[in-house]
Amino acid sequence: MLREVERLEAIVRQFLSRAEPVRVQARDVAVRDWLAERMGMFSERCQAKAIELDWDAAVEHWRFDPVALARALDNLLNNALDHTPHGGAISVCAERGPDAQVLILRVCDTGPGVAEQVKPRLFEPFVSGRTDGMGLGLALAQEIALAHGGTARYVEQTRGACFELELPCAS
Repeated sequence: MLREVERLEAIVRQFLSRAEPVRVQARDVAVRDWLAERMGMFSERCQAKAIELDWDAAVEHWRFDPVALARALDNLLNNALDHTPHGGAISVCAERGPDAQVLILRVCDTGPGVAEQVKPRLFEPFVSGRTDGMGLGLALAQEIALAHGGTARYVEQTRGACFELELPCAS
């Protein structure tokens, strides 16, 4: 019963977070340290499912709101964990885009990928590929990326799912 109450509380928190606009307070962030902290939050869940979690940060510093972007990244990681089978893998990387003017934060998994019928509406609120999903995680991740002046996107792959958050240099 306690787990169910916690689940319902999380649902209410997500609904309430959608009701207020995302405001970012960008500052200079040590990307590797920030990403290491985020990965540490997911290591236990990965170990429980025997999921290999690989990550790398090829960017030293970037300007963004670390709390807001953590929410976006956590949503992507939660989705990856929900869809990656036992013994699968999740990779996370932070790198500069081809023109070096954007930070790309990428989360890829070895799950089943995104269902064709969901793809056109993937970032819309309340659209989910899971029967027990609320469909708020990707919508919120996109809203946070947009608040930074960036974007969120799904990257087509032959296996699994891959999502990117792109943030401009002057966010």
